[in-house]
Amino acid sequence: MTRSAAGWHSRAVQNRRSRPAARRAPRRPPPPPPTGPAAERALFTAWLDAGPVPPPLDRFLSYHVRPQKQADAAERQRLTAWMFATQRFGVLALFCQWLLLDAARRDAFLADPTDEALRAFNDEVASPPDLFGILRSVDQDVFIGWVRQLSGHATAPAYMGRYAPLILDALNRLGTPTARLLRAGVPPWFAAALVRRETLGGLDMAGFLEAQNRPPPLWLRPRPGGDAATRLQSEGFTVTEQDGALRISGEKSLFLTDAHREGLFEVQDLGSQLAGARVACRPGDFVWDACAGAGGKTLQIAAALREKGVVYASDVRADKLDTLRMRVRRAGVSNVRTLGFDGHAVPNFAGEVRTHGGFDWVLVDAPCSSSGTWRRNPDARLRNTPAELRDTVRLQIRLLALAAQAVRPGGHLVYLTCSWLVEEDEDIADRFSEQHPGFERVSHGFHGCPAADADTLFGATWVRRG
Repeated sequence: MTRSAAGWHSRAVQNRRSRPAARRAPRRPPPPPPTGPAAERALFTAWLDAGPVPPPLDRFLSYHVRPQKQADAAERQRLTAWMFATQRFGVLALFCQWLLLDAARRDAFLADPTDEALRAFNDEVASPPDLFGILRSVDQDVFIGWVRQLSGHATAPAYMGRYAPLILDALNRLGTPTARLLRAGVPPWFAAALVRRETLGGLDMAGFLEAQNRPPPLWLRPRPGGDAATRLQSEGFTVTEQDGALRISGEKSLFLTDAHREGLFEVQDLGSQLAGARVACRPGDFVWDACAGAGGKTLQIAAALREKGVVYASDVRADKLDTLRMRVRRAGVSNVRTLGFDGHAVPNFAGEVRTHGGFDWVLVDAPCSSSGTWRRNPDARLRNTPAELRDTVRLQIRLLALAAQAVRPGGHLVYLTCSWLVEEDEDIADRFSEQHPGFERVSHGFHGCPAADADTLFGATWVRRG
């Protein structure tokens, strides 16, 4: 700074200090957030406007609802339930709205429902991949009214209350795959997948679809030897046990409890726990969790090893591995190793793995359509298109083939998806068995919904010969 500039600066500071402070206008408090139906519409519109493809609903709610300390807990819970309702009942609401735009079309369908009307709806409104664009373009007040009517969240116009049971009855009478999907709020483009699943069997689709619009319970996996159930009950939670898992409900946040701080439990769905038990490892085994994510099944495996043996957990996402390491520290586990895995080559494991001759168990909890988690993530049913499914299947095939290279002779390979689609389940298992005769399939099947009040997961297990 030059001398003249420095002098100007010092004089300016002195002048500001010598002037009397200007009177400031009183600061107005921010307007209170909208409540009731106005808040519901504002929140749904904000989600649609968040991008060409709106963000995952749980991520959106974590920023727009759950941190709002000025709103009471009951209002936050109500708004969260409302947004989930827009996803669970959104496609059915669009169909009701479309059907009633034309009186002749409405009367014909109610009198004699046919798949021709449903095909027209699919062609005009529900075809992928621009379902979100359709949601932006329709009359929002009418759409929101139909969601309220179908989900029972609030009163809706009288004509909706008159026609809703007639439309639902017509879909039930029609009974075709497309009609059953619409009745459950599922986009019509899953009709072919439904036909394949019912032809192949292995899953009660009627029970599965019936459960899709019921919110799932919260499940925990308790730490072996701990007293998580007793501790949580002492803090006001209702706890029931099933298959070693804890079903829990209560008003308080789980993450503010002493039991959570002490690592006495992990939040893990019952279906995930049942599927993870396919890795029937014993203390001393070497295990690779190839697609570990945030580490739910990694910690389940580590608990089964009882600090003897080792678990290598890998993922392509560094942020997920950071979360996994944090959970490992909280759980007090010392035999978990983390490393990156890009899905194109087997990682360079430590010398102990080579000395051991490979892994006794390798788990591929593969990226998938997440169709088995629609109850928890209802917006996932709107995101998955046939083109995206083809890309996912190619990735699943590659990951499973890579992971098989790390299995030692006599070791086991486990493949899991949270999906009910044949393309991601039996088709992958059959293709792997054909291409890898050195592996013998031991079993495959479903875990969770509808047999249990949980997510739906598919699992297959092979043993490496020799």
